[in-house]
Amino acid sequence: MGKMVSREDKLLYVINELSKSQNFDGRLKLMKSMFFLEHLNLENDKLTPEHLFSDSQFIIYKFGPFSFDVMNDMIKLSSNNLIQEFCISGYNIVPMMTKKGESRIESIKKSLSDDELKRIEKIREMFDDFSGKELEEKSLEYLGITHEDKEDLMGEPVEDLIEEL
Repeated sequence: MGKMVSREDKLLYVINELSKSQNFDGRLKLMKSMFFLEHLNLENDKLTPEHLFSDSQFIIYKFGPFSFDVMNDMIKLSSNNLIQEFCISGYNIVPMMTKKGESRIESIKKSLSDDELKRIEKIREMFDDFSGKELEEKSLEYLGITHEDKEDLMGEPVEDLIEEL
């Protein structure tokens, strides 16, 4: 326990946990969950510019906070056959665990700290009933920006916006 866990393994574990919910509807929900894992201070329910989970960098993008780190890690997980992605309802892509991915979960869980496991569980519980689109709205609300602001802030690091809150 407490061993250094790679960003990809943390992401794989989060995908596994989110996919247990019938409300897990794809990449959008995953991305926003990763954003909240990274920047939501659970003690005061406010965003912090500190990196609290995996050191993934987030910027403002088309659907709110987005991380190329998370996206690249998903590509690695997929190319290593640890997840498989399915397209449902047109644009919505849902990452699902493969048998190979599932076989790694126990060892990842043992390597995550108790605080990391509690953090994942708390974020999952807080936002379980939200769709990806609703979580996008929630992330913008936490950041204090509107859809119109989002267009003007495209590409801005979220840490800069959080520091201005």
